Amino acid sequence: MKQLKYLTASNRIVLNYFINLSKNINNLNLNFMKKSSIIIISLIILAGVIFTACPYSSTVPLAEPNVNLDKDLMGKWMVADSYSDNPNYFVFSNIDGKKFKAEKYEFNTTDEFYEVSGTYICHFTDIGSTRFANMNQDGTYYFYKIVIVDKNQFKLFEVTDNIDETFTSSTELYGFFNKYKDLSFFYNKDEEVYNRVIE
Repeated sequence: MKQLKYLTASNRIVLNYFINLSKNINNLNLNFMKKSSIIIISLIILAGVIFTACPYSSTVPLAEPNVNLDKDLMGKWMVADSYSDNPNYFVFSNIDGKKFKAEKYEFNTTDEFYEVSGTYICHFTDIGSTRFANMNQDGTYYFYKIVIVDKNQFKLFEVTDNIDETFTSSTELYGFFNKYKDLSFFYNKDEEVYNRVIE
């Protein structure tokens, strides 16, 4: 910077202008990068919320267990997922003829093996011709419509979590489901298809 003392006043003004301009450009780039980072982080969070949506939950079931289990439903069922080499699966085991245990297995990509990611105590409730699964995990019930295609396949439809109402009795919850069960928006968009795994 010693050379600056030999510059004319006009040259110094021009030089200072370009120095300040450079600083402003750097600040603009930094602000743009900060804003871009905030936008990217927000999109990642939003995507996480969308793809980890849960079914509607309640502290009470639709009804007490009163539907007899089909023995053919017990066993291992793997979700149909063409995008995964190691799709999730359930193992169903009978408890008392009306209740069953459902263990969900997910593939651990770090250790490269399947592990239990959730355990539920389940029972079915029939409302008209529609069958719902009450899946109890630690006192919270999650609800799915289940459609048995045949002995080797069934479909699960999540009851949407966009329901604001809460219920303290099974009678009220049952009545609410009975009123809206035939409407398409009562369920999340994509169903899951499970196929029997014979080992």
